[in-house]
Amino acid sequence: MKAILLLMGLGALAFSGLIVAGCDEVSDLLSVNINTTVTNNKGAPVEGATVKIFKLSENSDFVEGGDVNSQEAQIDPNKVATSTNTAAQGTTGADGKATIEDVTIDGFLATASKDGCTVDVVGFDAETGVLSLDTLIMPDIESGSTDINLDFVITCADPPAEEDLNEDGANTDAEPYTPPEPDPPACDQEACTAAGGTCESDTCKLPACAQDADCVAASGQEGSFCKDPGAETAECMPPDPNEIIPPAEPQGWTVFKILDSEGGDIIDASAASDTAYKIDQATAENNTVVRVYGEYDGDATVAYVMVQTGSQKCLNFEPKIDYLEVPIADGKLAGGKGDFVEVYLYGGYMKIQLTTSNVNGEGDRSMLVEVGNECELPSAPLTVILSWTVGEGQNADIDLHAWNKDEEQCYYANKNPGWGALDIDDRRGPGPEVFQASDAAAGPFTVKVRYYSGGISPVQCKVRVIKNSASEGFSDTSYTFDLANPRDIFEVGYFEVN
Repeated sequence: MKAILLLMGLGALAFSGLIVAGCDEVSDLLSVNINTTVTNNKGAPVEGATVKIFKLSENSDFVEGGDVNSQEAQIDPNKVATSTNTAAQGTTGADGKATIEDVTIDGFLATASKDGCTVDVVGFDAETGVLSLDTLIMPDIESGSTDINLDFVITCADPPAEEDLNEDGANTDAEPYTPPEPDPPACDQEACTAAGGTCESDTCKLPACAQDADCVAASGQEGSFCKDPGAETAECMPPDPNEIIPPAEPQGWTVFKILDSEGGDIIDASAASDTAYKIDQATAENNTVVRVYGEYDGDATVAYVMVQTGSQKCLNFEPKIDYLEVPIADGKLAGGKGDFVEVYLYGGYMKIQLTTSNVNGEGDRSMLVEVGNECELPSAPLTVILSWTVGEGQNADIDLHAWNKDEEQCYYANKNPGWGALDIDDRRGPGPEVFQASDAAAGPFTVKVRYYSGGISPVQCKVRVIKNSASEGFSDTSYTFDLANPRDIFEVGYFEVN
């Protein structure tokens, strides 16, 4: 029966002159009651809405195209909404309901409308515009029901209630009026330049930062820094995890000094300071081996001498940290040679700090000492740095060996063969021992590490290989390994510098 009703509507539209048998008999059999409910978009009933019922069989102009085989048609909802060819209609009461009785059976479309409101059309798929057996309004003849229930939703521009109006008669839900921004004044060249900016048309363009303090203040992170300060490309950068950051004041370390090889003061960095403690390049070149001295009044029993090379501000010299572990005894460093740790200043920019943790930024920290000019690279074409771990009361003699292409050796018994040099021979630990090649043409260089003597097994070792090549650029590579027994040898590698 449903198929007959749909074909009756679609046949007249899609195939001119098609006669569907049985339609007149169906029309004479039944009439239906159509119960309608109209609400607004807030769910409230709409009084005074007009509900119109349209027979599909009498409104062929509603359909733009059809397919009898698929039993579907395309509906033009605008034609339905504006049509006056109704089969019946009714008006909703205060409850938003209207019942339209004794409508002769057919396939139906229906609309609900009211002045000042949108029109809702039902009986087809609103998203696709397709009319089918599933969407067409029809009674369920097989069940014997003569009622059809329809729900409509329309949107009305109802005025706000009086309690929602302010004293000026405006809706309190409305956004307050904001006057447009006035045109900016022309750029004041003198004032803009004084502020560190540049005039571009009528705008004073200021750099994102002029100094590191601007970035620290903006982010709240110590170590944040200004990249390209003052330039148009200036931007704030977060701190690098390998950049040593000084505390606001010393933590646990009552004395922190850098001494020369004889124990004389080079710099005293014990007190808090707003500016960095610095060892200039000339002083560093005259004191290649220095002593790090510290006195501590905290609870830790192990200290670390942090030696950083490079900086987060350097394009080709990224920061790296070596941790030299040393026991604390009687409130002082307990190095293998006394109450200090020897550090070799092998050229280029460095930072030195005392701490009680091997995690950067944690533990009790001293102030910071900077060495040399920021971003300056080590001058030697090849630098090899050896360090190792020893505990309190322990010692291990680990030796660094280097050979040139002619198999000549640089080591503790031949520290300066002419093409390179070994700084010191540390016989107890934790190092560092540093080899630097002075003549790149003497390479390639073979580097090995030997466990000479000691009572520690195994010994944890670290080697850094820094290459500074005019043709290949700068590289900094670290190697870690264990030496289990005296006389064990580890071959670090074969290094060529062009």
